Amino acid sequence: MSSIRKPNEESELDEPLFPEEDLPLFAEEEDDHGEPTIQTRPVEPFSMLVVDDDPEVIAITRMALSDLRVDGRPLRIVSALSAAEGKERLKEGRFGLMIVDVVMEKPEAGLELVQFLRSFSEHHCTRIVLRTGQPGVAPEEEVLRTYDINDYWPKTELTAHRMRTLVTGQLRSYRDMLIIERQRTNLLQVIEATQSLFQPDGSRDLIHAILRQLSNLLPSPAAALAFILELKADSQDATTFQILA
Repeated sequence: MSSIRKPNEESELDEPLFPEEDLPLFAEEEDDHGEPTIQTRPVEPFSMLVVDDDPEVIAITRMALSDLRVDGRPLRIVSALSAAEGKERLKEGRFGLMIVDVVMEKPEAGLELVQFLRSFSEHHCTRIVLRTGQPGVAPEEEVLRTYDINDYWPKTELTAHRMRTLVTGQLRSYRDMLIIERQRTNLLQVIEATQSLFQPDGSRDLIHAILRQLSNLLPSPAAALAFILELKADSQDATTFQILA
């Protein structure tokens, strides 16, 4: 497949499931009882792209979702007034959800944008919802059969309440897709490390791959695993231990 990833840009699967911003940090100040306090940085938002040639529709969408949080995470809404502008936004970053109009600068502009997005492997987890004011131009059954989208809504039926429900469900699906993809990637690393077990440092690679997979099961984003080799028994000296992974 093609790729629009910028040089040295990491995949979304390389990013931590629990962003660094979510981790608790000890503040320098103390509370009234002299105990250190814990502060939490702002939670990383879900990114969402809205593509529609009607500025009023975009404004209403922003208003309907202004206070929505999905699993405690706010929304970062990016907008585009044409399919061409939407392509530029997709080159600038990744999005968990894209809501796109069908008829814009031309009758099938939105469908072409869908094809553009799906042609890049790094965007295959992005959820796509078509929202159209002219369902006759792109009949629902035909579009769902032909294009890799996740939902289809006429604008007249997508109320503010349904919009919030839709966005919540789609972003949770996106979150789960990332988790599954990361687990698959880590399992492949375990298999590859197993094949090199009898090579120099092969055991170290295997242990590292196993720990990465086990880390997905940790209950806390601040938790960690390490594999330590004891070089000398019955010694409290830190130099008698070696961290292997």
